[in-house]
Amino acid sequence: MGATNFVEEVTTTGTVRNAFDSLISEYEREYGQRRYNGTISTCSLGSCKLSFDKYSEGNYKKAQKYIIDNHHGSKWIADYIDLGVVGYKVITVKKEFLKNKPDYKLRFVVSKYTYFEKIKTNFNYLTKKEADEKALSLTLDSGVEHIVSKEYVLVNNSKSDCSRFYVDNKIYKNKPNLKPMKNRKILPIKKYLFFGWASC
Repeated sequence: MGATNFVEEVTTTGTVRNAFDSLISEYEREYGQRRYNGTISTCSLGSCKLSFDKYSEGNYKKAQKYIIDNHHGSKWIADYIDLGVVGYKVITVKKEFLKNKPDYKLRFVVSKYTYFEKIKTNFNYLTKKEADEKALSLTLDSGVEHIVSKEYVLVNNSKSDCSRFYVDNKIYKNKPNLKPMKNRKILPIKKYLFFGWASC
């Protein structure tokens, strides 16, 4: 068993743990969970060795020098340097009113009944006879109980959706001067450097 040094850079709006876990997942997808694959996935998360409020090229060079001066850290530990904020992500949820005109009709609906839960199928009919025949066939084929109920359903490909909510993301280099709103959040984007010695 040997060791190889690594330096990994991650930019994220999440925590340092989120950033570390994303690297682990990435390398485990590529190399599996082998104990000696020579990547950060063979290490556990260490501690913060250096921290900056805001990212700059100068601070990045200081971080690189720290890593070299400290011989790339420890074996099997991924220590990290917080390089600071590189920007801001503004997440705004927007609302769109949908002009659908739902068309409801009374139908006989076939549902599957499992574990005391009624799950609707895509089968509904004008007459109870048709619905009963379908429920009988489905029960015979699947061995699962089915029931027929009388209820209103959407017909003629109409839709009942009346609103749509979607996310609009924008990235800013500096923190934007935006009023607080219940449909918006502002997240700092941070950069981390992970370093250490991996098993190989």
